[in-house]
Amino acid sequence: MAGASTFLSILAISQLAFLALYTYTNMRSHRVARLVFLFTICLASFLLARLPFIDDGGLVNSTLGALASLTPAVLWVFAVSLFMDDERIPGYGLGLIVLYFSLQTIGIALSYLAVERGRLAYVLVELVPMFIMLGLSVHVIYMGMEGRMADLVEERRRIRMPFVIIMGIVIVFVLLFGAMVTFVNVYSQAEGEPAIFEFIRLIISIAIFLWTLLLNLSLFSLRNESALLFENAPNVDVDKVYHSKQEEKLNREDPLIERIRIAMEDEQRYRETGFTITGLAAELSVPEQRLRTTINKKLGFRNFNQFLNYYRVLEAAEKLSNSEDPIGNIAMEVGYNSLSSFNKAFRESHGMPPRQWRSRE
Repeated sequence: MAGASTFLSILAISQLAFLALYTYTNMRSHRVARLVFLFTICLASFLLARLPFIDDGGLVNSTLGALASLTPAVLWVFAVSLFMDDERIPGYGLGLIVLYFSLQTIGIALSYLAVERGRLAYVLVELVPMFIMLGLSVHVIYMGMEGRMADLVEERRRIRMPFVIIMGIVIVFVLLFGAMVTFVNVYSQAEGEPAIFEFIRLIISIAIFLWTLLLNLSLFSLRNESALLFENAPNVDVDKVYHSKQEEKLNREDPLIERIRIAMEDEQRYRETGFTITGLAAELSVPEQRLRTTINKKLGFRNFNQFLNYYRVLEAAEKLSNSEDPIGNIAMEVGYNSLSSFNKAFRESHGMPPRQWRSRE
């Protein structure tokens, strides 16, 4: 079984190397693609560190171990960049990552100094970092599931959401397995590892190999359109569609566009907190897939949240200019359930926070 695990690890590393080379060669101008490149390096390091002929107990293993420990953090930053359409990484995530590496550094120092660890030290340098990375990995799975519902580009929905969700699940499994191995090595009185551990390593190698192989095949099948998977949603000027010379032509081609306009502009359905594309499809009595295609292909939106934010921010900007209502009240009135979400969307649209927008004159 050990031989099979090693063989599959080598196959997985070869697929990761191909993915890293492909993304760097063809899409390195995209920030998200560069994160994919870094993620493949970290994941390959995790697999390399487990190969029997790599185990030198020195600098090579230390370097591979350090890169492997980055894997959950890089995956989280990648998912945030992919699904949140934001140039900035949330402060809470960066804080957790800094805490993780700080505790990891303390653990390495204790090992280097051969300091005997008590129960408290074990919790701080082993369990707490593991739970931090576990939490970020679970958040990755959540972002992938939520992003799949909001994304309007069918190619991205088919590939990049499963890409993130499956890898998030694998990383969670790896972290839990790593915690189990550490616990057994520290507290078990038996010599050697249980036989089940090698079987679990085999399953992990198979999962990573299949995941990478399928992703490579998907990217290759898209070829010139593969960069689409790593592009975030650009700003859209809906006025060019709804209120231009093209409006009459578009309505003749697809009357659904006028029904969307009425629902959003006249009926202001975007004000409903938690409003989804499923709800809009039910309201308009059209298949959800057709609605996704229309909003994406005809109106130019790539993300349903971006679609909602357009209307919400448009009304909010008007209220900020023409009323003295508190900003928090305006945010809730136009459909946001938190002031931070409103501030973020407004800043992305107008280049400044709503308070500055109100006092700009």
